[in-house]
This record gives sequence, structure tokens and C-alpha cells, in this order.
Amino acid sequence: MAQPPPRLALFPKRGLGPLFILLLVVLLLAQPVAAADGQTGDPDYTCSATKPCALGCCGKNGVCGMGPDYCSAANCINSCNAKSECDPANWGPQYAANTKCPLNVSPTPPAALPLNHRLTSTQVCCSKFGFCGTTPEFCGTTQIANPSCPGGKSAIRRTIGYYEGWGVGRACDAMLPEQVPASAYTHLNFAFAMIDPVSFAVAPMSDGDVPLYSRLTGLKALYPNLKVSLGVSWQISLIPFLTLSRSGSRSAGGP
Repeated sequence: MAQPPPRLALFPKRGLGPLFILLLVVLLLAQPVAAADGQTGDPDYTCSATKPCALGCCGKNGVCGMGPDYCSAANCINSCNAKSECDPANWGPQYAANTKCPLNVSPTPPAALPLNHRLTSTQVCCSKFGFCGTTPEFCGTTQIANPSCPGGKSAIRRTIGYYEGWGVGRACDAMLPEQVPASAYTHLNFAFAMIDPVSFAVAPMSDGDVPLYSRLTGLKALYPNLKVSLGVSWQISLIPFLTLSRSGSRSAGGP
């Protein structure tokens, strides 16, 4: 009786066979890699008269780009209406959507902004290709500082925390008002109260919240500069608030 041909052993008795390891490496190397722009593999910037550009205008050289070298009637063969994010070389509004990078243009004149809302430096650079960014590909040797407000300490002026009234009832990690690390905060909000739908008065979400109010404000005895306030839930109070607002309009002479 003829014996069947021997089968290739991918899994020998001891360890993985070299053929299996080689196959695994090939499969891993063959996997597509997702690019930063969401495409699979390397971004495809090639184009033709029948293959439009995903971004940019298709030039006569079969490459996608921005500006008159790619988007003008004399040079473009497809996707000719694309505009760059910014204008690096006076291309004009025909080729660039903005003169400057949008993040560098304030909708309000700087002099009209509060002092702590005025940026002290340029935020992004316009590359020679008409795109905005902060890396050397966009800025060259120009160093872009992180945005900051005058004085440089605005981020640490206020530290606001929310104390959840329902937190005392957790099965684990329950936190009593006295356990709040109040020294880490400048402001504490008690979360949450609501607007009573009948009386329209500010009311506790739960009867158990009431004794917690004084316990939370009691932290001011140890930290006199601590600000404690009561937060009102907009989700629960929205309908009563709208009702109250409309009622107020009618009483003021509305229809």
C-alpha cells in the first residue's frame, strides 16, 4: 500500500519551525499602515486627467499641489478649484482661501479683546505649499512659542473642582466633604442643584444634599480664600427655566 506524501511540518515538536517564523514575518510586513491623513499606506499625491486629487489641484506633471503652479488654467488638468489654507507667496484669493493661517487671525481686533485674551505670539506658520502648522516643515528655522497670556501664569490662577453630592453614596471610593483636598483648588462647585418646576426656586436634587452644603462650605474655615458655589443642573432645570423666562416676558407686557 502506497504511503501518502509527508506533510510539511510547520509546528515541530520543539519550538516554532523556521518556515513558520518566516511566514509570520512576511505577513506582518505586508500589513497596510494607516497614514496620518487617514489613508492606508503612503498618501497618494499622483493624479491625471481622469484621476482627481484628494487634496489640491492636479498639475501637468501628474502631481497634486496648490497655488498657480498647479491650479492655474495653464497648468491644471483636474481638481482645479482647490484652494490652499493660507497664502505663502501672494497667490491671491483665486488660489488661497486665507491670506494668513486662520489661527493667526483674531475675529475681534486685539485692542478690543480683554487683556487676558490677547495672544502674545504667532501660533502657526504658512508653509511654501500653502498649509498651516508649527513643525519645521511649516516654519523652517522659526521657533513658535506655546500660546500664552500676559504674565504667563493664567493657567494657575484658578483651579475649579466639582463636588458630586451623590458621591457619598458610592459603594467604593466615596468622598465626604471633609475629604476634599481643598488646598488644591481655588473654587469648588457643589454638583448639583435644580430649579423646582412648580415654585421655580433653587432646590436640592436630593434631601440628602442639604446637610452636605454646610459641610462643604465649612472648608473655608481652613482655607479662607476658597470660593464655594452651588451649581444648577441645566439638563434637569432647562424646562422650568424656559417656562420661567416665558412667564417673565408675559408679565413684562408681552402677549
